[in-house]
Amino acid sequence: MNHLAHFLLSEQAPALLVGGLLGDYVKGRLRGQYEPAVEAGIKLHRAIDAFTDKHPIVRTSCRRPDTEFRRVAPIMTDIFYDYFLARHWSKFHSISLRQFSERVTGTILNYEIELPSDAHRFISYMAKNRSLEKHGDPAFIQRSFIHLNNRLKRDNPLDIAFSQFEKCELGLEEDFLSFFPELVQFTQSWITEND
Repeated sequence: MNHLAHFLLSEQAPALLVGGLLGDYVKGRLRGQYEPAVEAGIKLHRAIDAFTDKHPIVRTSCRRPDTEFRRVAPIMTDIFYDYFLARHWSKFHSISLRQFSERVTGTILNYEIELPSDAHRFISYMAKNRSLEKHGDPAFIQRSFIHLNNRLKRDNPLDIAFSQFEKCELGLEEDFLSFFPELVQFTQSWITEND
């Protein structure tokens, strides 16, 4: 899953939210370098990713793009799913996406001392540009693919991946709407079991 989904799924506690962001920045074993609640958020992030990667519906989504995109299909699917989450936001949250975005970025920025510099730059940029609010805009998907194409070291077709969104949108939306409630349930169970 991508940023919007991770933030929604970890919003129950501020430290979980911070861990939801840091899951993309902290690699390897956790050795107590962060407070326990933040490390729990990193573990939750990893559990969400593992559940998502193994799920048969997500694997179906990853097979929808043309063959030349299969290697980057998991990255594409993460971005597609955040798009559908933004488009169907009111099904999953009681406050507006704008209010949620402001609350989440503000909460994470309160943990400035805990954030590595690259994570701090990212969340500051996200807050300033209100990026989370734009996840439901197809143009944002296209820009995200182009940005990732430039960031990845290996040659990849992400710069032209938007064509696959246009081609597969209906099937991907069905996949997301079937999968995401299961992910919400998994996350709630994980939090209860690891509290």
